[in-house]
Amino acid sequence: MVAATGPGAVPGANSPLSWADAGDFGVYPVNHAIAAWTLLNLYERERTAYGDGSLAVPERANGVPDILDEVAYGSRFMSGMLPKTGLASHKVHNHTWSAFPVKDIAAENAMPRSAMPPSTNATYAVARTNAQLARVLRPFDAKRADSLWLSAQDAWRRAEAQPDVDYPEANDGTDAEGGGDYADTQNSDDRYAAAAELYLTAGERADRAATSYRGAVTGSAHYGEIGPVDWSQVAAAGTLSLLAVPSGLPAADLARMRANLRAAADALVDTQRREGYPALIPGADAYPWGSNSAVVNRMMLLGTAYDIGHDRRHLKAMHRAMDYLLGTNAMRISYVTGYGRHRETDLHDRLAWGQYPKTPYPEGWLSGGPNSTLINDPVTPTGRPAAKSYAGPGTAPSAWGSKENTINWNAPLVWAVTYLNSTAPDLTSR
Repeated sequence: MVAATGPGAVPGANSPLSWADAGDFGVYPVNHAIAAWTLLNLYERERTAYGDGSLAVPERANGVPDILDEVAYGSRFMSGMLPKTGLASHKVHNHTWSAFPVKDIAAENAMPRSAMPPSTNATYAVARTNAQLARVLRPFDAKRADSLWLSAQDAWRRAEAQPDVDYPEANDGTDAEGGGDYADTQNSDDRYAAAAELYLTAGERADRAATSYRGAVTGSAHYGEIGPVDWSQVAAAGTLSLLAVPSGLPAADLARMRANLRAAADALVDTQRREGYPALIPGADAYPWGSNSAVVNRMMLLGTAYDIGHDRRHLKAMHRAMDYLLGTNAMRISYVTGYGRHRETDLHDRLAWGQYPKTPYPEGWLSGGPNSTLINDPVTPTGRPAAKSYAGPGTAPSAWGSKENTINWNAPLVWAVTYLNSTAPDLTSR
């Protein structure tokens, strides 16, 4: 998948190998970065999770944990988003939306495709993903780790040189129609998260640059920030990495971060207690696009807080949130394919719909969930309670607003399920 020329295209970008982002075939560094971080955070916190040979990936039995193989595989395109000079392309996708469903892969691959205009956020995304990958892969593949580390530092320097280039809003004529927008006008959180990964990796490598990255971390307004993460709000990802990996930061600073995390988890417990269903979204709030990812990302905060304070309220709230995803919700449906008597059976995914129109979807795909704020499809209902703004069975081809699946929604589901399995005895042992 080599980027072609097109409206606002970035010349020189080359992204032949990647995960597809969601229900289409676009690739987006800002979204990929948070999905990759989530799985790598899982690994850095639990090194035995998904070891070599545990998953049915082609690279199994190669001496590398399968979870690292998978993230490294999906992240191959990131360095290629950097042109010869300047910032990384914000995204690569077709010039028009693909057909639904896609049955002819050769025809799909022949569609015109371009690297869209650049952004500072995407460049920091390349820096932080490659820096974290360089850190975790170094014991297994030092050569690749060195290459990723060079790319991460290169991306950081480019972003620092052009710190305020935002990706333009949709429909301004600079990009093609066939992909998502991912517009983001705040760069400081991206810089902080990238600095955290670069600092941690430089420290492990005894790299002289560690001092400058440390300054970017501790001097950031986001230093120590805790809150839910998503592709557009990534400051907490930086803080959670600082808590997961030995950092050499002042003990008082780390204690403050842990206190912030416990306070955030306490607030989530309180939110859940006030709700009729065990969601982690206040009922008075609208449900955003991908509301299920908002739930599962908050579960990550609860799990990390439980590790720090062993407050069983946090772990119980995490279990109850999983109950919500699996059917204790206003729709009375499990939002995870393959699980539950009443479960989701069709999701908005062009390739999957072509393969599984009348047979069960693969197990473990998380639907986006109720969406009462960004509904722009013809079937997700409007005018209903936020928690019921969800399209019905068989509507997936047109239900991108509520039934799409994405890498950055499934990655935290993997994190949460893995954590719940590993801590299950804690609920019965006390």
